[in-house]
Amino acid sequence: MVSSPICKITFKKRLDLNLKQSDVAKIIDVTTDTVINWELNRSKPMLHLIPKVILFLGYPIDRYDNEVKSYRIQR
Repeated sequence: MVSSPICKITFKKRLDLNLKQSDVAKIIDVTTDTVINWELNRSKPMLHLIPKVILFLGYPIDRYDNEVKSYRIQR
């Protein structure tokens, strides 16, 4: 089953929304096999896909962008 936190949350969100894996794949712009692999913990979302996953989950992307900018400025 799913053990990566982001994969667990994505899996739960898919079930809550009553979506098929192919629906999530279209939303995030990946293959259905990719979503299946995330759910089976065979792989995790690649870094460039994280913003799309965050948006699918319903979190505001700019919230995290500002935290990264603040961290970079402090460094």
